[in-house]
Amino acid sequence: EDRVMSEELLRRVDFLIPNESELERLAASYPSLADDRGGDDAAAEISEAWHRRRRIQQRLGPSLDLESILRSVRILQRRGANHVLVTLGSRGSLLALKPPTPARPPRLVYQPALPLPPGRTALDETGAGDCYRAGFAVALLEHGHCRKGEGDGDGTEDATMLRRCMKFASAAGALAVTKRGAVPSI
Repeated sequence: EDRVMSEELLRRVDFLIPNESELERLAASYPSLADDRGGDDAAAEISEAWHRRRRIQQRLGPSLDLESILRSVRILQRRGANHVLVTLGSRGSLLALKPPTPARPPRLVYQPALPLPPGRTALDETGAGDCYRAGFAVALLEHGHCRKGEGDGDGTEDATMLRRCMKFASAAGALAVTKRGAVPSI
């Protein structure tokens, strides 16, 4: 069922992990604010962020509208969402880290989908996103992310650790598609 997630609840969620269509529906459920149109993007973005987006878009290919995804992410982050991790199926996943200020663009971490194990083929995508999310949560716990007050403050250590978590989650999602049905794939 689609319904608006309260801003209070969004603020309490460390990682919101929708797929593309869930992200679009969730962002569309909020009334538009002037900031959502991206008027401050040109002034806030620095050259490095722009080039990083371009490299990610090239890796994702033309079939994915990165700007549309980032626009939806910004809507959610401006309403309180912290980190938004979008699952992209066979194209991987994209994490938008919460920016230090609303005027700054989110730092992006991209994880390509992992190849299937040798000799395995994709049989059923049912449950792959759920396995990805579970794998990400397990990796976060194993890396100690849930302990407050850790990290060096500049986000470098966190981005590296989060990329490892995303890779682990991608492996879980890849394994899930090699079996038929949601329950057997878990």
